[in-house]
Amino acid sequence: MKLFTKIVMTSLVLGSFSQVLAGQMYVAGEEGTLKAGKSDVTVFMGVPVDVEKKSTSLEGYLDGEKLFSSKNKALQIANVPKGTKTEKLANGKVKITGIIAQDDLSDDIKDVWSEQEEFYFESCTQCHAAHKLEEHTMNEWASVFGTMKGFAQLDDEEATPLLRFLQSNASNGLYAKDKK
Repeated sequence: MKLFTKIVMTSLVLGSFSQVLAGQMYVAGEEGTLKAGKSDVTVFMGVPVDVEKKSTSLEGYLDGEKLFSSKNKALQIANVPKGTKTEKLANGKVKITGIIAQDDLSDDIKDVWSEQEEFYFESCTQCHAAHKLEEHTMNEWASVFGTMKGFAQLDDEEATPLLRFLQSNASNGLYAKDKK
């Protein structure tokens, strides 16, 4: 009976753990590595991935070795080495499946972007009121940011993740469908 109880308890714990790991998660840190067969796909910060029990998948539009979130190529979401196996989906979209370390993922998108959000409000409210993130499209944020980068005196190390934050949270950004 003790063995049976132990097995049932272990199954419940593992079952609930696998449920936690299932669903949509986000790449935390500057980037994560999706091991897709023999390829190491570099996935950028904040990109949503679908996590299942034993695999992680990523969808986007492939152009050479770059994966974009949309057909218009406004936001690159990953670097995909040549020879990486992809599954073709509708409308030119592809899906890449592999394994990504749990340490590279978070289920809390606010936590992923907290540092960039704070930096945005610190930097961009010195001269004017901060714009709502959804106020602009990804392309509009790229244009607006291009003109403001010089005024805010941002170097590339500061500017790159900040622009990624703005575009990811834009009206047509990575999380646009989540807001509807």
